[in-house]
Amino acid sequence: MVLPRPVVWNQKLRLVLSDVDETVADLYRAAEPGMLDALARLLDQEISLVLITGQSVDNVEERVVMGLPARLRHRIAVGGCSGAEL
Repeated sequence: MVLPRPVVWNQKLRLVLSDVDETVADLYRAAEPGMLDALARLLDQEISLVLITGQSVDNVEERVVMGLPARLRHRIAVGGCSGAEL
């Protein structure tokens, strides 16, 4: 039997793109504290984050971005209308 290789973190990673709805947060609900902690750790590593959503930018700002430390928010871009605004 061949064992799978362990997942290795790419040390060169500088940008992460992610869907928001039902990925980072449930529809119309704020992101869970554990998710916000994970995002903050990612941003603390000087990795930028693009959040893509079918919702409005204001909606994602309220549900996700404002739950993150203010010192990290400059590393986040939000693409509303399923990323069409990017």
